[in-house]
Amino acid sequence: MIPQQFLRFLLPMQNPAGFAGSDFVLLGLTGLAVAVLAGREKILLAARWLADRPLVSMGLFALLPIALRLGLLAHHPVPVPRVADDFSYLLLGDTLTHFRLANPMHSMHRFFEAVFVLQEPSYSSIYPLGQGIALAFGQLIFHQPWAGVLLSAGILAALCNWTLRAWVDARWALLGGLLAAFEFGPLSGWVNTYWGGAISGIAGCLVFGALPRLRSAPRTRDAILLGIGLGLQLLTRPFEFIILAAVVILFFVPVRSLIVAGLVLLPALGLTLLQNHQVTGRWMTLPYQLSRYQYGVPATFTVQANPIPHRALTAEQQVDYDAQVAVHGNGDSIGRYLRRLATRVRFQRFFF
Repeated sequence: MIPQQFLRFLLPMQNPAGFAGSDFVLLGLTGLAVAVLAGREKILLAARWLADRPLVSMGLFALLPIALRLGLLAHHPVPVPRVADDFSYLLLGDTLTHFRLANPMHSMHRFFEAVFVLQEPSYSSIYPLGQGIALAFGQLIFHQPWAGVLLSAGILAALCNWTLRAWVDARWALLGGLLAAFEFGPLSGWVNTYWGGAISGIAGCLVFGALPRLRSAPRTRDAILLGIGLGLQLLTRPFEFIILAAVVILFFVPVRSLIVAGLVLLPALGLTLLQNHQVTGRWMTLPYQLSRYQYGVPATFTVQANPIPHRALTAEQQVDYDAQVAVHGNGDSIGRYLRRLATRVRFQRFFF
């Protein structure tokens, strides 16, 4: 008989790490994989063979999460959009498939209000282009936007292996790629929703995989990959892009490599400015900034006051606004911030 107290410990809110049962299983499998790799000669020989063939190992890691998720389709079919983020990103992907950055304002737009969707001055998603590009690619090539989500998960797993090869021994990088395929693979929320996460992860892999390579032996190829990573991050998470760009500069990347990366980054910057203008009518106003002004969402940074909506909200929009205000809090202080930070330690299990 399993003690009830032990079962409670498996609940995310009942243990300090915030682990759910699946997290404990994943941790156990990780330990088992390390033990097996350390003790079985044939597995070590296979690992060495793959370690010496980066393109082969990356190809396997790209296929693994895709194959595992497709194997579940009989019982877990293509995900159905469920939350406001899903619908807003699908709107963005559909807009891009029509080779537009924004849609004309509907004459009856007041009857089509939705969360995270702008109605004026254009009918558009509030999100940057990155995830929408992946969805549009899936729609255009496979006639299924979710295909773009699945492909991005495979690319992320492959690039995790590529990135780790620049930091650790190639055999440990194999284990890292395997864990990435499991963590971001068939059971991940990134794969089973439309709001994604893999595109930003791909951007991070390209940047942090290029940095040590540029420091040890600067090459144009790695500088180009650095620029692509920064561009993807700008197109996916503009605020995080600022932090990422600061990290790149502090890493003391050679000047020539920075120039090459900057030139590669320019198309992403141009696309961002063009989307701003098409959606909001202003080159320097991001769509989600206009959404914050009009609807009061998304929430501001923790040190800022709560935004005030400047248009009437539907019942659904009001619920979402109230929820974000409750999480944000009314005003902030160092003590309040630290208490809130302590309650979120459980989320560190993701990185652990």
